[in-house]
Amino acid sequence: MLKCPERYCFFWLDKGTCGCTFGTCSRLEADKENKDWYEPNEPEHDKNGLHYDYFKSNIQ
Repeated sequence: MLKCPERYCFFWLDKGTCGCTFGTCSRLEADKENKDWYEPNEPEHDKNGLHYDYFKSNIQ
């Protein structure tokens, strides 16, 4: 299971929770019904010098 990158994900909220509107992310709750909804939070990646696909997985 991939770990949630928290603030590096577009859906991460300032209050410290996932705000994804598409469903539960498999990075937070492993279940065959859940999908990996991670999308890069580009400003955070830029601020820390990370490539946008730094937390992406090759596993579909």
